Amino acid sequence: MKRFSASGLLAALVMIAGVGHADAKGESRAALDARGVVATMEGSARGLQDLLSKTRLTNDKRATACVSDSLSQANALTRRAKERFQLLRDAGQRGDAATEAILLAQIQEDRALERQAGNTAYACVGVGVVPRGRDVVTVKVTIDKNIPPEQPDKT
Repeated sequence: MKRFSASGLLAALVMIAGVGHADAKGESRAALDARGVVATMEGSARGLQDLLSKTRLTNDKRATACVSDSLSQANALTRRAKERFQLLRDAGQRGDAATEAILLAQIQEDRALERQAGNTAYACVGVGVVPRGRDVVTVKVTIDKNIPPEQPDKT
């Protein structure tokens, strides 16, 4: 029997109330949410594929192997999320809101694991390869020559 995290099951139970609503196409709210999560995962996997291509150009075998492993994990998690998405849609057609909620929570857990795999891949190649728009903060420092530097405490 497979174990699920307590937070995943709690999230599933909390979401059951909002799962039953459907859009104009007949998809439930859970299916719409899951579709967005799966699309995000596919985009992340494409980003890791690009990272792997760039890493191969550096001839760093350790980093290439690390990124390749992370990409494999991300691809496997994306495939699993797609399968669960199909099961979620089937449950929605049957009107099984509880199963929809559980599957949505599982898809969200897959996304969290895929995010960890992506973070590992970027850590493998170092800070210089972080793509634009991904939690990058640029700090500009201006040093005033008229202000003397602080002296360290001698305690």
